[in-house]
Amino acid sequence: MTTQTRRSGSRRLPWPTARIAGITLLVASAAGCGRDFNAFPDLDVPETAVDYDIVVTGAPGERAAELIEESLLVYRRQEVGAQSLALLRRRANADAETVLKILHSLGFYEGTVEVDVDRVAAIEEEPATVKGTLSSAAGAVGGAVSGTVRAVTGLFRDRPDEVEQPDLLGDDPPPGGYARVTIEIAPGPRFVLAEHDLVLLDSGPEAPPPTIPAARHFGSPVGGPALAAEIVAAEGEALQMLKQIGRPYAEQLDRDSVADLEQNQIEVDTFIATGREYVFGDTRIEGAPNVEDDFLLSYRPYVTGERVDTRALEKYQERLIDTGLFDAGSARLPEEPPVGDSAPVLVQLEERPPRTVALGLEYSTDIGTAANFSFEHRNLAGRGESVAVEGFGSFEEQRVTTRFRKPQWR
Repeated sequence: MTTQTRRSGSRRLPWPTARIAGITLLVASAAGCGRDFNAFPDLDVPETAVDYDIVVTGAPGERAAELIEESLLVYRRQEVGAQSLALLRRRANADAETVLKILHSLGFYEGTVEVDVDRVAAIEEEPATVKGTLSSAAGAVGGAVSGTVRAVTGLFRDRPDEVEQPDLLGDDPPPGGYARVTIEIAPGPRFVLAEHDLVLLDSGPEAPPPTIPAARHFGSPVGGPALAAEIVAAEGEALQMLKQIGRPYAEQLDRDSVADLEQNQIEVDTFIATGREYVFGDTRIEGAPNVEDDFLLSYRPYVTGERVDTRALEKYQERLIDTGLFDAGSARLPEEPPVGDSAPVLVQLEERPPRTVALGLEYSTDIGTAANFSFEHRNLAGRGESVAVEGFGSFEEQRVTTRFRKPQWR
């Protein structure tokens, strides 16, 4: 049985340009991909199980081949076989859509995929293969692929070695026989990102949009292969810059892509709502009743009335945790944009117990039995003052040491 899957709108049209619904990002490739089907060593193998091998041809480069092997259901479930030939065909046909997503993420928007599932007398002992047909120069352009993809597919690669996998082959052929899954890829031309515009909108009442560099500055592959991961990463970097120059509520609204099927080029517009510009408002502290507020405020890397920079909030949070007074803490702005141009900061903290006491006994052939103790108070007067006493005693030696520390002196 042969099926062909073609991307909607990917064939050449009478007019030079065609609207593409948007850049397809490679994410979890099929239903159930969050499960590790090899995590159940006692799984009963259906008596009708079909053993199969896999051959993939036409993968455009090593990166595409690697993603295909990591993402397809036929690979991830190969060790447990398929319950029937019909189920195997359905599994392979679902994988055709995943292959197209991989092609799109790497800039191949006119690719096609054909899937064949046939019975064979026996399967080869060599592992399943993914073969590429393009030149090494073309195959080398895999680029960065989203960390989400690596994390998802990693669920199926990092299997514990100690888990014993079911042996479907054994000494006897499986009851359902053998099959071969053949996936033939025709990637078509790789599209070039001709232009990527960052369109800034909704910048607040009677305020012009802020000025930021072009998308290329953020790593968008303008002039090179239209790699979806790099385009999305550039959009994220642009958002981060806006949040660092007083626009903490900036968010991406949409992405619009237009492809020129004659020139094999694509143009992308990314629409971003910047929100109005904000300055830091009052800072409110919760969860630290035993620590003076003005002491905690002295660690702020910003001042009230200064233009909001989200990096300052991260730095403030780190400084508070580094005091050693708290188990956890956060410094953030309100979830929803506040009215006006002042954004208050909410600091939520979880205090550690202020005192630590330790006692111990030890024995050595040099001095015999000895005892040691320590006491520390980390917040003696509510401003992070710490006092520590350590003692050691044996028949031959006794000593006591003390230490006092006052942070943020003056």
